[in-house]
Amino acid sequence: MNRYIIRVMMILIIMGYAVTTGLSQSTNISGVVKDMETSEPLAGVNVVVKGLVIGTISDTDGKFEIKVNQPLPLTLQFSFVGYASQEIDISDVNASGLEVSLEVQTIL
Repeated sequence: MNRYIIRVMMILIIMGYAVTTGLSQSTNISGVVKDMETSEPLAGVNVVVKGLVIGTISDTDGKFEIKVNQPLPLTLQFSFVGYASQEIDISDVNASGLEVSLEVQTIL
């Protein structure tokens, strides 16, 4: 009898894990970060999901790609030395082709 209960419990745990894993929504976000004045791509821009420890940096062509397993909406924060930070709200599961322009910031 005990073995039967243990087997049933194990099956329920495995099924519960499979269902929750299958229902988790993965958000794919990609785009390019450019200088607002020159439209040149910016390499090394920090791209972070606000409130989480998930992020990436833009490559040498200013392109970035990030995959997030969190419910929408999300806010992305873009920051780079010498430029004003910018936040963008994401509400689409597959937000691709984003074009982010950062403005030069001078501190006196």
